[in-house]
Amino acid sequence: MTVAILVLAVSWALPLGLAVALAFRGHLMWAAALVTVFAIPHQLMGLTSTCTQGADGTFGTGAIFSGPLLLIAVGVTWWALNRRKVDPSASWVTLAVPLILLVLTQGAWVNTLQHGTPCGEDFAWYGGSSPAMVMLILVGYLVLPLCLAISAAGSLMMARRLSAVTSN
Repeated sequence: MTVAILVLAVSWALPLGLAVALAFRGHLMWAAALVTVFAIPHQLMGLTSTCTQGADGTFGTGAIFSGPLLLIAVGVTWWALNRRKVDPSASWVTLAVPLILLVLTQGAWVNTLQHGTPCGEDFAWYGGSSPAMVMLILVGYLVLPLCLAISAAGSLMMARRLSAVTSN
């Protein structure tokens, strides 16, 4: 347990420290992009499960570990939108990563929506996941990446509008 907490602290400290440094330099969208990229291994941790007897713990762990990073990225993206500090290239990165995550984790959230467990129809007869685990998996694997993709698309549209205004 102590090793897991140490690994989690180190894996969060690096991206968050770099993101804070980027944010203080005025590069808010690059900070969001960096945090989003570091959420990938945490998110994909859930896909390491073999679903033995319907065990879905690794999916919940992946959602718990990646959720705060994705939530921070959504917040920083909205902060950048409100301050009109958007960068088109960083917006593309911030848009691409959650879309890739949605595709890579499609099996987990689609199976959770259809069968009540990320393990799929073959394991649904084990009783499915608890309602809290279902919500955790859906928020971590579907809602947060979708919110981040929508926010990044908004920042990309704003960057295009701002570049059109400054070029005239």
